[in-house]
Amino acid sequence: MTQNQDTKPSLSDTMNKFKTIIPTLLLFSITAYGDADTKTLFFISDSHLDTQWNWDVKTTIDEYVRNTMVDNFRLFEKYPAFMLNFEGAIRYKWMKEYYPAQYETLKKYIASGQWHVSGCGVDANDVMVSSAESIMRNWLYGNTFYMQEFGVRGGYDVMLPDCFGFSYALPSLASHCGMKGFHTSKLGWGSAQYDRLPSWGIWQGVDGSRIYAIYKPHAYDSHEEYNKDNSHESWAENAAQDNYDKYGLAAEIRYVGPRSDHGGALGDNAGDSGNNTPYWLNYSVNSDGPVKVVLATPDQIFDYFENNDHSRFHVYDGELPMITHGVGAYTSQSMLKRWNRRNELLADAAEKSSVTAEWLGATPYRREALREAWTNNLWQAHHDGITGTSIPKAYVYSMNEYTCANKTFADVFENAVGATARSLDTRTEGMAAVVYNPLSFERTDVAEARVACSSRPEGVRAFGPDGKEVLAQVVGYDHGEATVIFAATVPSLGYAVYDLRLGETCTLTSDLTINATSNTISNGKYRTTLDAKGDPILYDTSSPRPIMLAPEWQLLRDESGAFPAWEITYDAVKGTPYAIVEGNVEISVAEDGPLRKAFRVKRTSNGSTFVHYIRMSAVSDRIDVVNEVDWQTRETLLKMNFRLRSKATKATYDISLGTIERGYDTSSHYEMQGHQWADLSADSGQYGVSILNDCKYGWDMPGESNLRLTLIHTPRPGGYAYQGLQDLGANEFTVSLFPHSGKWSEATQKEASKLNQPFAVFSAPKYEGGLGKEFSFLRLDSDAVSVKAMKKSETGDEIIVRVYEWKGEDHDNLTMTFPADIISARQVNGIEESLPDAPAVNVSGSKLTFSIRKYQPLTFALRLAAAPAALVPEETVNRALPLDYNADIMSGNGQRGDATVAFGTAYPAELIPDELNIDGVTFSMGSRADGVNNVVRAMGQKLTLDREDGCDKLYILAASASREGSDAMFKVGDKEVRLKVPYMGGYVGQAETQFNNGAQYRRDEVALTATHSHNIASKSDVTYDMLYIYKYMIALPEDAVEIELPDDPDLCIFAATMSDNKNDDTRAAMELRNYHDYKELGTADTEDFGHFLVPDGIAVSGYVNANEAGKFAADGDASTKWCCTSANSWIEYRFNKPVTVLRWGLLNAGCEGLDKITRSFRVQYYADGRWNDIFTSTDNTTNRLSGSVEAVEASRFRLFVALGEQGGNTARIYEFSLYGRYADESGIADITAAPEYGIELKGNTPNPCHGSTSVLFRGPAYLRDVVMHVYDLTGRRVMTSRLEHSADAAGYRRADVEFSLIPGCYIYRLEAVCDGRPVVSDAARLICK
Repeated sequence: MTQNQDTKPSLSDTMNKFKTIIPTLLLFSITAYGDADTKTLFFISDSHLDTQWNWDVKTTIDEYVRNTMVDNFRLFEKYPAFMLNFEGAIRYKWMKEYYPAQYETLKKYIASGQWHVSGCGVDANDVMVSSAESIMRNWLYGNTFYMQEFGVRGGYDVMLPDCFGFSYALPSLASHCGMKGFHTSKLGWGSAQYDRLPSWGIWQGVDGSRIYAIYKPHAYDSHEEYNKDNSHESWAENAAQDNYDKYGLAAEIRYVGPRSDHGGALGDNAGDSGNNTPYWLNYSVNSDGPVKVVLATPDQIFDYFENNDHSRFHVYDGELPMITHGVGAYTSQSMLKRWNRRNELLADAAEKSSVTAEWLGATPYRREALREAWTNNLWQAHHDGITGTSIPKAYVYSMNEYTCANKTFADVFENAVGATARSLDTRTEGMAAVVYNPLSFERTDVAEARVACSSRPEGVRAFGPDGKEVLAQVVGYDHGEATVIFAATVPSLGYAVYDLRLGETCTLTSDLTINATSNTISNGKYRTTLDAKGDPILYDTSSPRPIMLAPEWQLLRDESGAFPAWEITYDAVKGTPYAIVEGNVEISVAEDGPLRKAFRVKRTSNGSTFVHYIRMSAVSDRIDVVNEVDWQTRETLLKMNFRLRSKATKATYDISLGTIERGYDTSSHYEMQGHQWADLSADSGQYGVSILNDCKYGWDMPGESNLRLTLIHTPRPGGYAYQGLQDLGANEFTVSLFPHSGKWSEATQKEASKLNQPFAVFSAPKYEGGLGKEFSFLRLDSDAVSVKAMKKSETGDEIIVRVYEWKGEDHDNLTMTFPADIISARQVNGIEESLPDAPAVNVSGSKLTFSIRKYQPLTFALRLAAAPAALVPEETVNRALPLDYNADIMSGNGQRGDATVAFGTAYPAELIPDELNIDGVTFSMGSRADGVNNVVRAMGQKLTLDREDGCDKLYILAASASREGSDAMFKVGDKEVRLKVPYMGGYVGQAETQFNNGAQYRRDEVALTATHSHNIASKSDVTYDMLYIYKYMIALPEDAVEIELPDDPDLCIFAATMSDNKNDDTRAAMELRNYHDYKELGTADTEDFGHFLVPDGIAVSGYVNANEAGKFAADGDASTKWCCTSANSWIEYRFNKPVTVLRWGLLNAGCEGLDKITRSFRVQYYADGRWNDIFTSTDNTTNRLSGSVEAVEASRFRLFVALGEQGGNTARIYEFSLYGRYADESGIADITAAPEYGIELKGNTPNPCHGSTSVLFRGPAYLRDVVMHVYDLTGRRVMTSRLEHSADAAGYRRADVEFSLIPGCYIYRLEAVCDGRPVVSDAARLICK
């Protein structure tokens, strides 16, 4: 809604007043602009730079960031009145990293005022998909950087010139973070409200807060029309007069900036009409026309508004979505949106648990690591990032950044829980399951854990902290792990310890029932029955009429014109579905236990395959539909349509902070933003159903009682041809139905939060901690508010607690209670700045009392009394292990080539600290001085282990200089420990897309990431070429006093630390990290096909140039290619000895255009004097292909390209890959196939085991030199241990074995010598917890 204010709005209640430093060069005071009736034309000089779009981050850094600095520096010197507003802390960070000399110059211009830091954020981020907390963190971490680097706030403006729509929550969030105003030019691209808005005014948010807004400053890259004396322009005079007449202020505001979204500077060419803008701006500022021209910062303009009478300003109260351009961005690149939400919520859990752990004195709060991970996650939300509108190469970097951030958040979280667990009482009969609840209300919910075991257990019993049994069941078994679920009740922001006993049968029952004949599940209150298509119809058990009809999965024609990823058209949304998902339906019972029951539905439609699990539990009324989709349907919009049985004419949508109510689709608003839920309630008020989700954002209401959620958007492209392939492949998401009586309430908010932040379950050793079996760090006395952030402050020792009101009502005298007395407490804003005018906080002992209004965010900074000494666990002992460095792998900016030449690449010395503290383990790094060695190349050296202080673990930091990684075997005493250490460069995570070779993840813990490398030969930076250092732990046997390093010069060891750290003895019993990939539908791609085979030589029929030579088809880089323009071209891989090929992969040039995809080709091997076909294709249109083959052994393989394009000959091959085994690899079948056994192996106990087990075997009397070999499931040996054994009464020999293996399933066998000849056992399975 809109309204005109007749009385002066009081912005002082909703807008914090901050002192603005006005550059003396430009303006001396606000009054310099003149009185309200002085006609004034304000120019906001900007240089808009898309961080990634039609280019990637490397180009941004190499060209655009530098150009923006140096080109504007020249203008500053030439034109004293010229100034620039520039946003994005991530770009300033790159300026510092890559251009230190220019960065120092930049600081001078910032101090003078000609260069103004604007926008406050890490980047100009999307605000429709980003959560409310992410929006505030964007400003928090951006401003923290600006304050540290320049000593200035990063602006008081929300600078989003090019974002695709603006949430109703934005003014409220901005106000809470001390922002004064907002400005954009994007509304001119087609906003439903554009014609109803003035040029500028006041924007009111969902909680009633207000900020100033500049709605119509024209295009951010306008400049040609300003190449004149603007002080005499009639349009400016008329616009200023019109605004004075309407709103009481004679001001007009315009952007001015260079074209192309590349940053840079305005052209300064007197001979080029329209490209001499700086001259004319400078001239206009000093001219004497009827209009006063001012180059201003947004802050100055908003101060001008504030210091003049704004009682007549137009007030807009509502959201500002786009009509068409940008609404597709709610859905495009669905995997990024899933990653983003997972990371947002994992970061939340990591911070909350870390606050608890630090309060206990168990581990330090990792402020810097969390800030860096947040920052790297946030810049992926720039307005062409998470929106899904950049080139495929850009998302290679984004996926890697999401993975890195995800790993950091998970590592911090796991360590914090492990540290806190030491203060809990985890003494249980079975496995101690520590359950963490990151939400601020006590909840009873389903907890899921994976437990290592040799076979699927018959059952499981679970017991709560009070010793009483709870509902539990086994729901799966795979690769030596059973998946169990149990009903846990865990307090707010707290822990509970559960006792899991595998092999026992749960004695409890529930009201939950399942009927495989009628395909019905019921919990006694609600029931769901699957229709013939496999979709759930929802009933209240008290009535035979359904509450909600079965949802339809609708396929709609999706043609988006010039901007396919950006847009979903009205015609597409209003069109009749051309199909629904209903083919080849298979329904089976998937789970049938007392806690949860589920059907599995598999079906197909138009080339795509769907698997759904429809679940109900005994502890919730929620019905979950868990989905995996192998999406292969092009030119299609997939929507899920929910149909309420009763009349509903409006729906309510979660917008992360607060809600918004909307009616039916209209031509000006038909694809709508929503976050974790939307609610469809009957107009009668009798009942409703909330639709929850875990990663979707696009909704629409096509008609009465219908609500649709957009799932996948793969448009027919009119431009940007590669966007026609987006989201093909693996898609994962959960949609849930939550029926309720009456209208929606906080119960909907709680269920959506529970879906999105499930319990985190960890397996812990037995501790006798003083916290007991339950502990809560913070409790609220009302469910009407929610703690959305609990963290350490960015600059001090205070704890930051942020609450949102989420029920939609005002509340007085609410209380939060902590585990210790509150020493001090104060209100701060969302970016942790002081609020001197805020009322004093009411504190009594451990309680803090506050009032809050509808949908308001409130932030508190407080200090607590220290935890009682009895609760604090023993301090961890860390002791650096001295290393004899024998190589130099680090070089400084001054001597980038100063490193061991054999490495080729060096770590930038300026990015390596003296010391790394990672989850309580401290590492001392080698010297980064020029000409000094700082890394150990492993060549079989022996290191002495000093065991005097009881350190039982050795932690090492390592990486491999080989692109294949290092298969490293360490010898610790008489034990062998194998570590597979990855390459130091490349990517740690890539999800499968149509533009790469499939999902690839490194599961190793990343201790350090360097954001560029040094090329030793060229003595230069390699932009955004990531280098990593990985962290490993080796458990030390009691008698071990020495460790022998592997004989592998590619293995680089940076540091080693002896420690008695206990935090990592507690391990996640569920998947904390997000590895986006197929679960069920990609079986053919995830079976063991060996590994990537690196050819010893490459021959080609020809190539265009050195940058498109044959080697680039085999380099593992999906952005490089082999290109040959001749017909019948070929590329051949040659191996020095025969290899066995089990699979091939081909990546074509679809990123350049769909017409560039290879049409006709053959995969061949050479044998019997000729080329033989493995696979042929004559009419291919698929960009990424792969196929498994019967084992083929040869030393020559090739790709023969008959037609390299859809209508031409040029071959463009981005990757041609072969997978299999080298001739000297045995494979798992060879390990288990021992034809003659001289040793009878009974097995080992316990099994599963953790760190140690006892092996039982029998053999000849003169058996000696018994060795145990352990292999992973690919057949690679991971450990060898010599066995000391003794006989028992039954004649069996027993050997106690200690090991350090990652959790999983292994195969082992024994070898020995008897009468001078070798003897072996059969194989057995070893399950490691």
